[in-house]
Amino acid sequence: MSNYRPRGAIAKVFFDRIHNDDVIQQIDMTMWYTMTKLPRKYGCLYHHLNGPDAFTLEWLDRSKKTSGRFWLQLCHEVAKLFLNMFMTQTDINGFLKRGSMFILSEGQFDEFLTAGGFFQNRDGQTMLNICDIGAGDGEVTLRLVHTLQQKSNWQVTTYATESSWTMRNRLNEKNFM
Repeated sequence: MSNYRPRGAIAKVFFDRIHNDDVIQQIDMTMWYTMTKLPRKYGCLYHHLNGPDAFTLEWLDRSKKTSGRFWLQLCHEVAKLFLNMFMTQTDINGFLKRGSMFILSEGQFDEFLTAGGFFQNRDGQTMLNICDIGAGDGEVTLRLVHTLQQKSNWQVTTYATESSWTMRNRLNEKNFM
C-alpha cells in the first residue's frame, strides 16, 4: 500500500491529505533545531534555539488547517491542471496565494541578530536597506523587516527580486521595491 499512488485529481487530494496528516503528527519538531553533526570549528558560531516558539507553532497550525481543507485543496488541484499549460509552478502558487515560506519567527530573527552582534554599534544609524533575492511572496522578508523596525527607529527600505510575475505582484502589495 505504501507504493500506491492514485491517478485522479480527487483521489490524489484525498490520499495526500490522509497520508500527510499521519506524517505531520509523527514529526519531532525539536529535531529541526538540533545540529548533531556540526564540525567542531563551527560550533562557536552555532546559535541554539530550544524549539519552535509560539508564533512558529501558530503558523504550523494555520498551515495544517489550510492543508486540511479538502475542497480548497481539490479546487487548487483542478486549477493547477489547467494553469500548468501556460504558467510555472511558482506563478501558479502566487496566483492561488499558496506557497508562503516560513524560516524564523520575528522573535527568532531577533535572537539570531542579537547573538550575531547585528545591533551593536548602530546607535547613530537611521536608515537600513535590505535586499532579498528570490523573495517569493515576501513573507520571510516581512518578518525580518518587522523585527528590525521593532528593535529600532530605523527607516527600513526593502528591495526584493523575484522572477515570477505573480510573486512580484504579491511583493508590490507589501510595498517592497
